[in-house]
Amino acid sequence: MPCREYPISTRSIQSERRLSLTKEYARIHYGRNSWELFEPKMIVVHYTAFETLAEAFEFMLPDELSGIREDIASGGTLNVGTHYLIDRNGDIFQLMDDHVIARHTIGFNHVALSLENAGRNQAHLTRHQVAADAYLIDVLLKRHPTIEYLIGHHEYMDRDRPHYQLLLECDPAYAFTNKQDPGQVFMDRLRKTLVRDYGIVLKD
Repeated sequence: MPCREYPISTRSIQSERRLSLTKEYARIHYGRNSWELFEPKMIVVHYTAFETLAEAFEFMLPDELSGIREDIASGGTLNVGTHYLIDRNGDIFQLMDDHVIARHTIGFNHVALSLENAGRNQAHLTRHQVAADAYLIDVLLKRHPTIEYLIGHHEYMDRDRPHYQLLLECDPAYAFTNKQDPGQVFMDRLRKTLVRDYGIVLKD
């Protein structure tokens, strides 16, 4: 069993404006007139591409997308967000409620919870984040027994993986973007930790 627990602190980025933008985003991309995330089916793991947690939080705090994300601007003005942000020392912060859609993975936000690990790239991620992610996934599975799938963001476009059946995108002009976070090394370590410490095996 794991040697420690990881307290989950709250540092919210939710607002009435964000919920309104999320409702519009869900209507356009998922055909749903609601910002609610009903019975999550999967967890998507990311890294932030920022050096520090503070930088990542500052980027996600505004309700509207900044100009530096022109690659996804065609999908709407809702800013990217995450349900959980994990620092390099393993500290966990909840930024959005589990029942609210966050914009983090094209085609899967309507069914997915998001874990963002602070780090500029895969090499910058830590063993503390692997352990904290595994702990958090165990917590989320107990809270949401509907969760069946776990993927890294770099795996989301893989049509051969079982999670792909959950894909939903109503805007044909909204293109997929190539991702490399958090990387296969991190996901391999995370999946091994889940099996070893929690006996958890999820479909990908």
